[in-house]
Amino acid sequence: MIKIISAAILCLLLVSCGPPQDGHGTHEYNNGTYVGEYKDGNMHGQGTFTSTKGTQYVGAWKHGKMHGEGTYTFASGNKYVGEWKNDSQWTGKEYDKDGNILSAITNGKEMLAVIEENVTNRLASKGSGGTDFDKGLAAYKSGDYATALGEFRPLAEQGHADAQTMLGNQYFVGRGVPQDDKTAVKWYTLAAEQGNANAQYRLGEIYELGHWGVRQSFNTALKWYNLGAEQGNPYAQYNLSVMYGYGRGVPANRETREKWYTLAFEQSKSLAEQGNADAQMLLAELYYNGDGVLEDLGYLEHYVYAYMWGDIAASNGNFLIFFVKKGNSGYWRDKAASYIPDEIAKAKKLVSECVAKKYKGC
Repeated sequence: MIKIISAAILCLLLVSCGPPQDGHGTHEYNNGTYVGEYKDGNMHGQGTFTSTKGTQYVGAWKHGKMHGEGTYTFASGNKYVGEWKNDSQWTGKEYDKDGNILSAITNGKEMLAVIEENVTNRLASKGSGGTDFDKGLAAYKSGDYATALGEFRPLAEQGHADAQTMLGNQYFVGRGVPQDDKTAVKWYTLAAEQGNANAQYRLGEIYELGHWGVRQSFNTALKWYNLGAEQGNPYAQYNLSVMYGYGRGVPANRETREKWYTLAFEQSKSLAEQGNADAQMLLAELYYNGDGVLEDLGYLEHYVYAYMWGDIAASNGNFLIFFVKKGNSGYWRDKAASYIPDEIAKAKKLVSECVAKKYKGC
């Protein structure tokens, strides 16, 4: 699920804006063309906006925003059909170009059970080993990138957002394919436009740093970080807090920075307790820096818990997000260790206790 910025808002960035004040009309904006009803100079009523990027919305508008029943067609051919509120999908369903359900949204929230059920039905594999995507993911985690590529690519070409994200990962770092920034960004973008939060996070990072074949743009980075963060992606939440902390693309705001740090900590803690190695790595970083940490810990205790989660993350491996750390899976454990030479035994004991509890309540 993604939020779309209406043409009326983007009009503020244009050199000249001259849409009709009231009634029916046509107006060309820099990013597309609107044909439909106007009120007080804003799109209001029924209308069609066709963007220069190949997307199109047909339906109800209110005060310049998509509001009411409408259909949004993505550049990939996928569609969202249903109700909108203030430019956000509210209650409806997303379909791929063949009419298969990708997700259902109720009151602005994506219904994950529906997504899982339809993905399972739609991508059932030939044997009993689960879906083709599951086979690809298992192969990727085991280091068999050629097999992963063979499973992900057909699914990605069919519009499977998770497969598109994983294919982007493979091109991003050259696993099973020649490293190709442009192709990686292509697959990340297709997945992000369908609402994949990991792809949105990755695009945000790419645009923030301005590497990998794209021009640096804090505004574009903020767009993707916000979309991912609003879906509860802790990596996007963390980077968004950094953007607000340093004033990158937005005025520096300590309150907003702390809000996203706290949410990143809560979400990464939840995922870390489920055994997610990437979340465990992020949690180690948050403890190391003391960002968003909810517990009332002493100075050295932050490093003790950073060591603990960093060591657990390194032991679990199978990273899908933090593969850019040059293979040093124990990065935060080792950094924390340098501050607590007299507390290493305590930290190691916490590691053993946490593993014994299967990461719960650590």
